[in-house]
Amino acid sequence: MRNHFAQPAAVTVSPVLPDGWSVVPGDRSLQVDAGALAVAEFRLSPPTVRRSCCRDVIPIEVTVAGRRFGQAAEVLVSAA
Repeated sequence: MRNHFAQPAAVTVSPVLPDGWSVVPGDRSLQVDAGALAVAEFRLSPPTVRRSCCRDVIPIEVTVAGRRFGQAAEVLVSAA
């Protein structure tokens, strides 16, 4: 997550999971310096029976400095 603002900002990111998935933690809040890049890590667990073969797209809800940007990022999850 990059803070494109000219000042430090509080950033919250939350995965939006398909049915049957779980995540730890449910969201992450970070303080990100102006122009800086930050990384938020999550542990995603797919359901035991998956609806797709090998890949799922997990959208990420993003809020910066109290302003909600919606599903402004995504993660591609690949599994064998």
